[in-house]
Amino acid sequence: MAKHFLLGNGDELREARPPNSSRPIVYRDRLDDWRPPLVAKIQTVAAGIDRLPQTFTPGDSAVGLLTLRPEYIARSHYPSSLLRYLELESIGSRVDRLPRDDQADPTRGEFAVTLFVSGTRAAWYSAPRRLGELTDEMKAGQQLLHVESFALESPMDRIRPLDPSALPDRTEAVLQVTQRIRQLAEAQFIALVEAVGGRVMSRVTTGAYRFLALEGDPTRFHSLAAFAFLRALRSLRAVRFDDDVRTDYSGRPRSVHEVNWPSAPVQHRDARALIIDGGCAPPEPMRPYVAVHDAEGVGPALDPLGVRHGTWVASAFLFGPLDGRAAVAPPPVGADVIRITEHAVLDSVTAATRLQAILKRWKHPLVCLSIGAPSPVVDEIVDPWTATVDEASSRGDRLVAIAVGNAGRSAAPRIQPPSDAVNAMAVGAIATRAAPFARADYSCLGPGRYPGRRKPDVAAFGGSADEPFLLVDAAPAVALRPGQGTSYASPFALRLGAALGLSLGAIPNRWLLARALMLHGAVSDAGPRDHVGWGRLPEDLDHYLTTGDDGARVVYAGHLPLKLVTRLKVPTPSDARTGVHVRVTLCIASPIEPSNAAHYTQAGAEVSFKMVTQRVGRGPEFEHQAFFSKHQHEMVPERIARRHLMKWETVVHAEKRFRKALSLPEVWIHPLRRKRGADTSSHDPIPYACVVTTTRVGDTEWQVGVRRRFRQTLRPLRAAARIRV
Repeated sequence: MAKHFLLGNGDELREARPPNSSRPIVYRDRLDDWRPPLVAKIQTVAAGIDRLPQTFTPGDSAVGLLTLRPEYIARSHYPSSLLRYLELESIGSRVDRLPRDDQADPTRGEFAVTLFVSGTRAAWYSAPRRLGELTDEMKAGQQLLHVESFALESPMDRIRPLDPSALPDRTEAVLQVTQRIRQLAEAQFIALVEAVGGRVMSRVTTGAYRFLALEGDPTRFHSLAAFAFLRALRSLRAVRFDDDVRTDYSGRPRSVHEVNWPSAPVQHRDARALIIDGGCAPPEPMRPYVAVHDAEGVGPALDPLGVRHGTWVASAFLFGPLDGRAAVAPPPVGADVIRITEHAVLDSVTAATRLQAILKRWKHPLVCLSIGAPSPVVDEIVDPWTATVDEASSRGDRLVAIAVGNAGRSAAPRIQPPSDAVNAMAVGAIATRAAPFARADYSCLGPGRYPGRRKPDVAAFGGSADEPFLLVDAAPAVALRPGQGTSYASPFALRLGAALGLSLGAIPNRWLLARALMLHGAVSDAGPRDHVGWGRLPEDLDHYLTTGDDGARVVYAGHLPLKLVTRLKVPTPSDARTGVHVRVTLCIASPIEPSNAAHYTQAGAEVSFKMVTQRVGRGPEFEHQAFFSKHQHEMVPERIARRHLMKWETVVHAEKRFRKALSLPEVWIHPLRRKRGADTSSHDPIPYACVVTTTRVGDTEWQVGVRRRFRQTLRPLRAAARIRV
């Protein structure tokens, strides 16, 4: 069977139309019935704020909690009018769950959105009276029905348990502050820190968050937990290097004498990879392909573990898993290794400031991170590492691969920051390159946060005790070193992504499209979703770039215009046929709001699968198909859409075999924008890449039929570069 390369120019197959109008809100409660308990709760909040010392309320302001009912978490239900009426401002959010205390209410047990709401003492004091003056005719009165409760967070809830593995006498304070009083609040908090014998060592800002690294007795800082704009006090962590899982490799071959090292230059010079790590001491085989730099502000001292780790990560990217016998291909591209640490106990806040500076200065389209914050992701607080990576890749012009961590065997095996980044690709590890495939037991597990629940994104070979990942090492002499870890799976996956992106040439959003192709081609035969995400990555480039005679793969890339529904024609012949398998992967790039964990992505999409139905005397009409979810109808409640990863995610993926005949199917994409969870006036289009594959097994005329139907638009792409991986 012949191989057919990707069909390009898919973006010209799209059409746009205004979206259907949303359904009107039907309230099941009356304002007079719903209001009394809320008035009592906000009175309690106001009383609690009134008891706070002036030194704990900068600008005479404080923060309360407003929880939305699960059926009113959509951006169109956001209580903007109510907040303005009460003279309050939302400064962040988190995801909570309502207790199952009422089995008759279907929303009990559903996740809900809690807003962190800031206001002056006067605003909080007058809020109960103002709620009593609301009427059904007022927009603010209608939006009060969206509110589940008001509350004041307990200071003890802000103190996280001490982590015995964290840096001693170090604490991380997270401030969540409005722009209006940010400098005042930070100065007031620092004065309180110094008053209890502490000092601020470093700080980093992401959105409305200000992360402070504090030195001093952690228990003394607990007296500051009632500070109005404090989000959390937690142990300050050292930067993690995902060093090898400790295993006895005795007897493994380590000689480099039989290796046929490449003498040719890199295969492509139009791009370079950025590896942010602990340094690098490149042995002779690596020197022509790698350059080593120091991050701004990093000290002259070298951390031996960090240098070794960076060397091994660079080896995994440049050469992949070595076997000591076969000829080694030249790397797809060269690499710049940036040393971010100078000693083994560098705290994660200081390292995050350096990471920010690196990603702003170095504009490489390929980025590898096999280091990060050494603890599981926390749903309610976005880590500064994660926010920094997401901000730097929010335009879709970078392919970022991040190791999920090697804590899979521990009591806290969840993925580690920044692998929860929604604009990056979190990479877990599989234990072998041959079937049967399975997650390596050291590889951290999902899920991620909402949005970004499906994590890891993919899994790649990372090595195991029985089948180690062979790396080139320079200490004490050049040798092949056996290893295992997600630190090697991540650069190995980026190596594949580099080859895919370079093969695409100058196509729009080629690095976002490379990510879409990798997720599209991932094979779900290596374990559950929380183990390997969308699946393992096959190592054959043709798997992603070609189909047989009985299939067709079209790529679409560009920008999604706001206020319109983009319709992508699915590649099928003109005549309807049964037994067609359809696979769709959509990737978008999204700006983010770090302090709004519940509304983290500012861009999203409602995606649906439609099929033409002919009506007598009328033009074609479209019938919704259950494809991206199990629901048979198109409009589902927001809470269900989020639960099934149908909305506000940066990745949407689904596949299905249709028993009935497909009649001119289309994928409809309704792009969405929000800010702080509410509608926004932004009209900026959303970068996107989409891959659609249709296959009818055994139908050798399928490719021909597709190209005949779309002969005026689709054209077979040609590989812009022949990359060997």
